[in-house]
Amino acid sequence: MSTYKEINGTGIEALSADPPNPQEGQVWYRSDLGTFKTRKQSALGAWSTSDPLSSPKAAVGSAGTQTAALAFGGRSDPIPNDYISETEAYNGSTWTTVNSLNAGRQGPTSAGTQTSAIFIGGRDDTPTPDFYRSDLTEQYNGTNWTTSVNTPSPTRFGSATATSNTAVLWFGADSRPTFPEYTTNAFTFDGTSWTATNAMNQSMNRRVEFGTQTAAIAYGGEPMDAYVESWNGTNWTSLTNFPSTIYSPSPEYRKLGGGSGTSTAGIVFQGDDGSAGGSNKSTYFDGSSWTIAPYTLGSGWYVGRSSAGTQTAALCIGGRTPPSIPGSQTDQVEQFNAPAAVTETITLE
Repeated sequence: MSTYKEINGTGIEALSADPPNPQEGQVWYRSDLGTFKTRKQSALGAWSTSDPLSSPKAAVGSAGTQTAALAFGGRSDPIPNDYISETEAYNGSTWTTVNSLNAGRQGPTSAGTQTSAIFIGGRDDTPTPDFYRSDLTEQYNGTNWTTSVNTPSPTRFGSATATSNTAVLWFGADSRPTFPEYTTNAFTFDGTSWTATNAMNQSMNRRVEFGTQTAAIAYGGEPMDAYVESWNGTNWTSLTNFPSTIYSPSPEYRKLGGGSGTSTAGIVFQGDDGSAGGSNKSTYFDGSSWTIAPYTLGSGWYVGRSSAGTQTAALCIGGRTPPSIPGSQTDQVEQFNAPAAVTETITLE
């Protein structure tokens, strides 16, 4: 039989207090208590229903973390073209209405934090020839929304990642009226001006995205549901496709999900997977590969793309519940908490 030292390379330490930063699997002896202790992964971890939004809405803009999030804009059918300007702030337990956007829009590109958010483009009530596309950009400072430098062209359903509203990466989008017109365009925004960067390898829109201005992941969307690209601050690189064994293999359906985290520690969830009930799955990304998580959401949503947080503490905000028809918007909010490492006493028998 192997000993603990042979397996771990060190013996069991005798300590009078728990070590300050124990590693998972580490064992030590508490000499003051006469007990052995270890660091292990808790079995607890799940999606749970949280405080709802003030009203049902889909295609909502979002930013922030699980305990300091922002939800803004969106669409509240069944009234046609009912694009709203409402903004709500979340503190981890309740939503509070704060100052509204200057213009109501849905299908936004959004990113940032609760006190430094950005809302780019989206769909408004502008008729053709712009096909309801907006070039308006608004920045939030924690109190008010301010109209900023307009986007380089009217677009909707684009993607963005950011650490603040002055360090933004914006890419892809639907630039109709030519249909479909999905772009490979990518830009950075420094809070004052837009700068064109190297283009993506594949034109798509309605992607799921997570990361920062200099390290981002884009996956799914139309027209290639499983396609994945990464951004390193200079170039886009095609990665291994999202596995069809996790979600629908059809090119029509891997879109409109939610995503949170960094380019090396992300989580994606829900979306239109071609099923009658929408997807309730969540999947981890480690920078190179995808792994289905053993945690499902309480219900399948067709449009759960409004998201915030990290891989271990995420939010899924609003959206459409099946069937995805006008009037199917939801005020539902779910939050994810991954298992945490805990210290436990070992009972020797």
